[in-house]
Amino acid sequence: MASRDEIVAFADELLDTAAYPDYGPTGLQVVGAPEVRKIACGVSASRELFERAAEAGAQMVIVHHGLFWEKDTRVVGSVMRRRLEALFYADVSLVAYHLALDAHPEIGNNALLAHALGVTREQRFTDWGYGGPLDEPMPVSEFATRVQEKLDRPPLVFSYGPEHIERVAVVTGGAAGFISDAAAQGYDCFVTGEAAEPTKHAAKEAAIHFVAAGHYATETLGVRALAAKLADEFGIEWEFLDLPTAVEEVHQNRCTRVRLLADEQVARGRQGADRSAKTSRILEAVHQRDEPVTGSPEEQDRAADMVEVRSRVVSQERATRHADVRVLRRTFQESEDAFGCERRRVDSSPESEGKPAQPRPPGERAAEARHDLRWPKGACDGEPDLRAS
Repeated sequence: MASRDEIVAFADELLDTAAYPDYGPTGLQVVGAPEVRKIACGVSASRELFERAAEAGAQMVIVHHGLFWEKDTRVVGSVMRRRLEALFYADVSLVAYHLALDAHPEIGNNALLAHALGVTREQRFTDWGYGGPLDEPMPVSEFATRVQEKLDRPPLVFSYGPEHIERVAVVTGGAAGFISDAAAQGYDCFVTGEAAEPTKHAAKEAAIHFVAAGHYATETLGVRALAAKLADEFGIEWEFLDLPTAVEEVHQNRCTRVRLLADEQVARGRQGADRSAKTSRILEAVHQRDEPVTGSPEEQDRAADMVEVRSRVVSQERATRHADVRVLRRTFQESEDAFGCERRRVDSSPESEGKPAQPRPPGERAAEARHDLRWPKGACDGEPDLRAS
């Protein structure tokens, strides 16, 4: 157990709060129990966070975004009242460190994120962030993957910079407005928490990569490190309470759905390629005049169906030599998928074009197809081989 006031005094000195004028009170914001056995920490103050801290048995909550801000109303409305009631009821103290926690060179959000992403902290970028060379040059796609691995969420990327990223500037949270400064100082990539409305075009016109890794996600690092430091110093417990914002949950879920859909499309493409290769092998055998069509009468009938479909499509496409080859492949795949269904042959003679003929015994059409239906001469001249998978 440790003294609340001693913990706060130690944190104030550690973070040098006096050096960072802020938009609200720094340090102790709401007084709770004088003795602390456990610290709970989170990114932003909320009633849910306070209630979960009480359930976890904490006597102190440390946050990055506190309850009080300069531009907020001084009236304690219903929302603020319920938040305060949650703290009062559980006798929990609220302590908040904003810019001072962003700026700390060891346990600050920017120092920790830069280190995690392999950015050497060569110099300050703004009063809180850092900038410097990347541990090794890499394309933006590889860097974005690294961001996702370190923060466990897919970033938003505006890729307008050079082919390989060499220098990166980092400012966690909502710092999109500094993108022009990053470009002016020669950085290839600017990493922050979230984008603003003008950010995309600013990145495009300045020829710089912009990576929004999540306001919440980029600012979980500091409160964790601070709580761990205080717990170690005073011999008490600590726990991080993870409450992602709805904005980041929606973005992450959307990106997850996109990845799942992409994976599904890739799988379908592979299946389609396998099916196309199988179809091509069958057609190749059918079109070899000296090679008989083997198999049961039903299988021969199906092969004839495929030849008919292919011959009709190629004839129709002859007038447009640069037709999309994928359309033809899809047509043949559909014909293969339909195997087993009853088919009716369309007579291809000019006088009876488009009129259905009576079904004939299995095997008969295969023989006719093999001897009479061939690739129209010159149908694919100058175009890719349609039999390729």
